[in-house]
Amino acid sequence: MTWLFQHVTDYDIVHGMSVFNFPADIYCEACRWRHVPHIIHPQGMFEPWAMANKGWKKRVYFRWFKKPQLQRANVIHCLTRHETESIAALGMTTPKVIVPNGISPGSMIKGNANAFLLRYPLLANKTRLLFLHRVDPKKGLDILATSFARLHNRFPNIHLIIAGPDPVGYWST
Repeated sequence: MTWLFQHVTDYDIVHGMSVFNFPADIYCEACRWRHVPHIIHPQGMFEPWAMANKGWKKRVYFRWFKKPQLQRANVIHCLTRHETESIAALGMTTPKVIVPNGISPGSMIKGNANAFLLRYPLLANKTRLLFLHRVDPKKGLDILATSFARLHNRFPNIHLIIAGPDPVGYWST
């Protein structure tokens, strides 16, 4: 924490992710006190369903601490127009910019399903559910496996495909 307050001025701008956690509070306050422009990327945390999770705590915290902190940000980085509307509905006037994640459907090259099925013939004529993300314990794959097992009991034709980089060696566990 001390390091951040001492070194935040080494940066032209800070782009921080998340909102309802201690590190997010610290970088916002460091930027404020040291006059460093910062962008907040809430990653959907102001959507109504997310605000309802631990709702009374978030409402109190948001009103008295988080909203004023967000109002001091230079920009809020939103993923969709809907997210900007959810944030505006909470009374935040901070400028918002939409920079979507992911891949534009127009940029996709149509793959060869036959080549995929030749490589994985057991998946032919099956319903496939794809988890495409970093393979990491932080992503809740244990929860996904448990949930998928229950889903598979009800719908035995569905198969889970987990794909993505494995920077921490999670597959070997």
